[in-house]
Amino acid sequence: MRVQSLLALSLVASVVAIALAFTALKSEPQPPALQPRDLSTEVRQLEAQMKQLRQEMTQLGSMAANAPADLLQTEDRLQSIETSMAKLQSAMDGISIEQASAERNEQFSAENGYLKADEYFEAGKFAIAAEGYLTFLQAHPNHLDARDIMSRARRAFQKAGYMDKAYWVQEEMISHFPENNFDDLFTLAQMMKSASRFDEAISHLEGAIEVAPTEEDRMWKRVYWAWYHQLRDGNQAGLEAYREVQREVAAGGVTNPRLGERVQEKIDEIEAILATP
Repeated sequence: MRVQSLLALSLVASVVAIALAFTALKSEPQPPALQPRDLSTEVRQLEAQMKQLRQEMTQLGSMAANAPADLLQTEDRLQSIETSMAKLQSAMDGISIEQASAERNEQFSAENGYLKADEYFEAGKFAIAAEGYLTFLQAHPNHLDARDIMSRARRAFQKAGYMDKAYWVQEEMISHFPENNFDDLFTLAQMMKSASRFDEAISHLEGAIEVAPTEEDRMWKRVYWAWYHQLRDGNQAGLEAYREVQREVAAGGVTNPRLGERVQEKIDEIEAILATP
């Protein structure tokens, strides 16, 4: 009974240790660099621990099968441990697949490695997809579709919930492709707005406004600028911002009537809200 209890406690400790190690591996922040982190050593360590745990579980199961009836009370605990193992293996599916990062990196670095990353994206393994896109770009920095592949990496990080990495990739796009700064700065502004980081959103939006290719493009982004002020500072501030934009539209040379109509719609909408008791 004492040996049985010690083995059971050892198994529980092993499950906890592996779970903590996996959590640390998954959540540890990575530095902003195009070279993805090599996880192969850590993955091998985790898989070795899992193998040892399976052996101990088999040993304990054999002992329980030949033990007196009162020792079979461990069955529920064994079932609980097996359930924990199944959940852990499911969570590690994205890390252990194809024998971890070393083989994946070789696939991602190939001539069409970004297509392999696409497969992971379509399978819902967004973090690995993002790693794949960046690994491909490291191997092929001058690829004709480099900007598009970087945008895929950003979307993958967004889907995976790694927003800081998504922001970083978008900033790298702005740095590497200045000819596309109007669109890329606006995308980053929208990302910051979605995170309620309105000061940064307004700053990036103003950057996009400065490099707008046409006056109409500039004025449409000024409409967004007024909206961001409304979101950050409230309806009264938003009303003042929209009226400022309205004066610019009236004084400017934009011929698209929809622009002025949209600004008036927003002014009417806010005035109705402010008039409501």
